[in-house]
Amino acid sequence: MTIQIVSQKQGRFVVNSATDARRHYVVLRKSARIWQCSCPRWIYGVKQDDGTRRRIPCKHIKRLQEIAAA
Repeated sequence: MTIQIVSQKQGRFVVNSATDARRHYVVLRKSARIWQCSCPRWIYGVKQDDGTRRRIPCKHIKRLQEIAAA
C-alpha cells in the first residue's frame, strides 16, 4: 500500500485515502508512541466481546510509523 502525504507540518500529516480520491485524513503524531487519525477505523475502533470499543492503529498510522522508523 502506498500513502501519498499531501502535507506535513510539525507531526501533522494529511494523507489521501487509498479508496476514495475525494477523501483525505489527518494523522497526528503526538509523541513517539501516541498517534491519532481522523479515519473511521481509528475513530470508532473495533468492538470487543464485552461491548467496549478499542482503538487500534489504522493503515494510515501503520504506514507512517514504518516511514518514521526507516
